[in-house]
Amino acid sequence: MVCAARPTLYERRPTWGSGHDDLRLDLRPLSRREGRMLVREILQKTPEVPRMLLDLVVERAEGNPHYTEELVKALIEDRIIQKGSEVWTIEETRLAAWQRSVPPTLVGLLQTRLDSLLYPERVVLQRAATLGRVFWDSAVYALEAGDSVTMTLAEPLAALVKREFIYERPTSALAGSREYAFVQAMLRDVVYDSLVRRQQRAYHAAAVEWLVHAAGKRAAEYTALIADHYEHAGESLKAAGYLLQAAQQANAVSAFPEAIALLEHALALSPQPPLMAGEGAGGEVGALRISILLLLGEVYGYKGAYAEANKHLQEALQLARTLSDERGLASALGQLARIAYWHGAYAEA
Repeated sequence: MVCAARPTLYERRPTWGSGHDDLRLDLRPLSRREGRMLVREILQKTPEVPRMLLDLVVERAEGNPHYTEELVKALIEDRIIQKGSEVWTIEETRLAAWQRSVPPTLVGLLQTRLDSLLYPERVVLQRAATLGRVFWDSAVYALEAGDSVTMTLAEPLAALVKREFIYERPTSALAGSREYAFVQAMLRDVVYDSLVRRQQRAYHAAAVEWLVHAAGKRAAEYTALIADHYEHAGESLKAAGYLLQAAQQANAVSAFPEAIALLEHALALSPQPPLMAGEGAGGEVGALRISILLLLGEVYGYKGAYAEANKHLQEALQLARTLSDERGLASALGQLARIAYWHGAYAEA
């Protein structure tokens, strides 16, 4: 297994991989020589790459191969590099004027390329970005409920593939749908950030409806993803409910760290007790929070972290009493009794 990580990994986990230096491979910026080799490889159909073009790309990229690729794509789209069937040609006379308008950063370069898209292509790309780096054509079509723009997808998708914003995967995990992916995760992030918050919420709300319908009987396999879409759609309580389901699945296979992470997230999304006095909706919200706390107590108990388990179970106990939730009260008392029994405090148990 090979995993990629940014240097910020060591800010969050300073001791990660300690004692196993042979497992770490640092990817450093390309040298100028390597940068030129990359440009020549990309432009291998060009008989001779002008020195001016080589210097422009290598200097601007500063060793970043992704910037190098995107800059060459921008040159192709502006027809400074013209792609023939067999041979590519370069308009050197336009190159000097063009280089003055090149954005200095990779994000700026990506944004410039995105600005050149036609409206249907941009809408399709924004819908796709809401779904993640990997997406399906049926999902993109379903997200029209988020912007009320009806369009055919074949031409925009084909254009985006041709311009190398996305590519089609040879097989699809979803029967009857074509599966696509963004060529780079950063490109997907830039597209997603171009959406205003209102539009993001509308798309995520439509994505949830599509996912639940498309998954059908397999919806339980996508609880964490459904929760993520609900959270971004502004439906925090629904998100917390699905996170609880995902945690229950993790707990069932003894994936305790994953279950705890899901439950802590669900707890952060559910309202605090002072907001939940009384009956009705408040009671339903309270019951959800009690369920989250009870499962947290159970998981921490299985891990042997009894102090953490007791803390969450005591909170569940107090909340159950406030809401007169007898089932929650009984569950909290039962779990506290079990922990006391494990400690040998039989009278207390």
